[in-house]
Parts: sequence; C-alpha cells; structure tokens
Amino acid sequence: MASPSDVKTYLKQHRRSSLTEMAIHFGVNDDTMQALIEPWLAKNKVQRIDAPASCGKSCGGCSCGGAVSATYAWCEPL
Repeated sequence: MASPSDVKTYLKQHRRSSLTEMAIHFGVNDDTMQALIEPWLAKNKVQRIDAPASCGKSCGGCSCGGAVSATYAWCEPL
C-alpha cells in the first residue's frame, strides 16, 4: 500500500499528475488516492488544478479515457 510519503516522491519526480494516473500507478482506487494526497493539500505542499471535463483528444494515447480528473502539482522547491 502506498503512503503519503510515496505520493510526495512521485509528485516531486513527475511535477504534476492526474488523480487517475496516480491511482493507476499506485494500484489503488480514486478515493484511496485522494486520501493519500489530502495530507499534502492540508500543508499546502500540493496544489489541485481542476481540469476540463474532457482533454479534447480522442487519440487514446493517455490514461484519461476522455474524462480528465483533477491534476495535482507539487508546490515546494524540488
């Protein structure tokens, strides 16, 4: 099971990632992933960037499936 510390490391390496991408990476559902992000949101270390309802692409080359979830970005210096 992933920990908030694992999420910190992941976001520092990737700079930003969608909730769905992180959930897939860590093998958890979106609700669990949200709970893992919460401590960093509360400390203002992570910023939530709301995404549009669709990425506007039908390429199938990303994991969004046409419906992009919120994106999260690490806010402190790397």
